[in-house]
Amino acid sequence: MRDTMTVQEAVAELREMLAASGSNTTIADRLARGSLSVLYEFLGPDGAVEPYVMRVRRDLREVAAGAVPYDQADIVIRTEPLTLHRLTSGELGGREAIVSGRLDIRKAPSMPKLLFMRSLFNSYKKTRLRAGPPSECAVEASTEAAQAAQQGTSGSTCAVELVMENGAAASSPALGGAAPESSCGVETSQARVAEPAP
Repeated sequence: MRDTMTVQEAVAELREMLAASGSNTTIADRLARGSLSVLYEFLGPDGAVEPYVMRVRRDLREVAAGAVPYDQADIVIRTEPLTLHRLTSGELGGREAIVSGRLDIRKAPSMPKLLFMRSLFNSYKKTRLRAGPPSECAVEASTEAAQAAQQGTSGSTCAVELVMENGAAASSPALGGAAPESSCGVETSQARVAEPAP
């Protein structure tokens, strides 16, 4: 179990979650009827808030830096990056996170939006379970990709391709090409960062 996580690593996990949801029929059905917009307000160690917006529509799946007014978001969540990681990995339940004060739902969703969000999280958990626990090398590669995304996109949204250990790829259509080798010489869970297609 991890003890720390940066905002960039949490955002990389959100992007992986969106990539992993691409082939889920339940999510596709929900996208046919609507969209989802989630404002994440990540609390840093110094108490500062770093906002990111996750937008999911039929034609768009992105996590971008910046805030939107609460009335433009379906859900507003304030939490620390590590809490979000523990929720997405299944180490922590939603009720426990809320009751303990680690998860602050600043704007509660409607029931359809809540079910949509739950589908995203469940799809991601299943993908992670099938892939098995990440190796140390994969965690390093994911961290490096998150940092590159934060530093290299200068405010723009980036797309992420996740290459699973079994060789299958869950990707954004904007990406292509062969997977680079990781720093330890093994092609494991790596996130590649690229600018989105116009």
